[in-house]
Amino acid sequence: TGTTYDRDNSVLEDNKIRMITFDQETLWTASFFKLYRYDQSDWTVYPNATNTLSSDYINDLEVDSRGNTYFATHSGFTTLEDGIWQQFYTWNSILEHNIIE
Repeated sequence: TGTTYDRDNSVLEDNKIRMITFDQETLWTASFFKLYRYDQSDWTVYPNATNTLSSDYINDLEVDSRGNTYFATHSGFTTLEDGIWQQFYTWNSILEHNIIE
């Protein structure tokens, strides 16, 4: 059986989910302006803050086979590799535009 999560039984602030991806242990989901991580026991909310996402407006997200997570945002590109967040913009990378889709 499965479990349905919504704003009534989790930290999700609304029921409008834009995308979901997961690896063997972690579920990542993005609404219009929040990123959520669920590790099978706890939810974490990632607002736009220093050393996390380049923007809260996430256009796409992917997890690779090693568990590294990649976020295409409306203001740059962000990676989360081995617990370290790194942001890429036009001024510090080869990106031609900051809106990544």
